Amino acid sequence: TIMTTLVGTQSKFEDAIRDLIELEYDAIGAYKLAVEKLENLEFKSKLSLFLEDHERHVSELKKIYNVNF
Repeated sequence: TIMTTLVGTQSKFEDAIRDLIELEYDAIGAYKLAVEKLENLEFKSKLSLFLEDHERHVSELKKIYNVNF
């Protein structure tokens, strides 16, 4: 499956930030599902770190969005 995005093609910066937030939520959902299904604790731990990164991205992007729009 190829994940495509239109982020960066928007004419308004606020639309790009909103779309990035949506993509991050999609990634969070995918990582949560993967972590739930994995049995290997090392893999679970590594993917959990990636999940935390995406959760942090949402937090930071929301700050930018809420301050500016």
